[in-house]
Amino acid sequence: MNTLLSKSGRIGYLVLYLMGVPVGLLLFLWVILGDNILGAG
Repeated sequence: MNTLLSKSGRIGYLVLYLMGVPVGLLLFLWVILGDNILGAG
């Protein structure tokens, strides 16, 4: 039971990491490029 719990926990962390990386990159680009990244300026 303990091994199953640790595996699901690792998968949860992996999912959070994979979701967090693109969001972090988008925020990083937004900060660098400014508000022009979404609109026409």
